[in-house]
Amino acid sequence: MAPDAREIRGYRLTAANVAKVDQVTSILDRLPPGPSEAPRSDVAMAVVLAMSFAYNEPFRDRQVDEMVGNIEGGHPELAAAIQTAGLSTRDYVLTHMALLLAYPVVAQKRQGVSKAPPGDVSADNLAFVESHWGEVDRAMTHLMDRVAEARRRSEGGR
Repeated sequence: MAPDAREIRGYRLTAANVAKVDQVTSILDRLPPGPSEAPRSDVAMAVVLAMSFAYNEPFRDRQVDEMVGNIEGGHPELAAAIQTAGLSTRDYVLTHMALLLAYPVVAQKRQGVSKAPPGDVSADNLAFVESHWGEVDRAMTHLMDRVAEARRRSEGGR
């Protein structure tokens, strides 16, 4: 484990936090849409985090601090939704990171593709995702549907 990823590796998913992260998505669903070229802040955050995988960049603890500062300093609608859902911004970011690390590993395993998880994935979080698959899959699907919707909007509805 990288010494600059201890907080991320040590973070443990909970059913309550997964439900609250999904609640944030639902709260933002009720807000009027922004300009067509601008994705929602929760969607933008998820895409930025997912891009780490595309560039084979492991998560680092400094990213947690950067994301928390970015949300609290520049995305008041997301910060308010997080607070309304009963989460701290830090727990929101860490829950997303933990889910993005563990969810694909468990999803592949459920599809019969078994390979060793990356070293930055907590065994506890893998076990949590396996044992709470329904709730986790629902929350991740909910968010990924918003990402796909934002992509369609940015491409002019194609």
